[in-house]
Amino acid sequence: MNEMGGLSSRPRLFLVDSMLGRMAKWLRILGFDAVCRRVDTLADLEHHRAQGRLVVTRNTRWKQRPGVFFITADETPEQVRELVTELGIGPEEVRLFSRCLRCNAPLQTVPKASVAHQVPDYVYETVDLFSRCPACSGIYWRGSHSERMAKQLERMTGWMVETMTQRRT
Repeated sequence: MNEMGGLSSRPRLFLVDSMLGRMAKWLRILGFDAVCRRVDTLADLEHHRAQGRLVVTRNTRWKQRPGVFFITADETPEQVRELVTELGIGPEEVRLFSRCLRCNAPLQTVPKASVAHQVPDYVYETVDLFSRCPACSGIYWRGSHSERMAKQLERMTGWMVETMTQRRT
């Protein structure tokens, strides 16, 4: 495998160029650390590479640079498929719904009682497991929205996502 792919003991870290914001969201859904920022200068690029991040972009200016994964697909589902396939990301690396979709922080499981007045009554009555983002205080739970995302991910990757939804770190 090339320097961007292959299994490693280190977690994968991504810097997703802001033009690919939806890609950052999908990487977070998969459980990867995915920062979304503009990459305007070579100094920006090198800064993120020095942090151990793989830069994901469609900007042709960075296409041939080391540590850059250039996305050729136009639509988000194809972009996710391209990245997963080309980097050799397998289901064993994925920790679905383990990161905040807004700010990228790892989610923490919290007691149900701690969210009693922060979620809709129906959700509180029907859901037992909740997570909170320690950075932005967002509250997450498995519901119809996460089920739709899992089905879309299954279509994009061909993985059996249902078997992966229980695995989180």
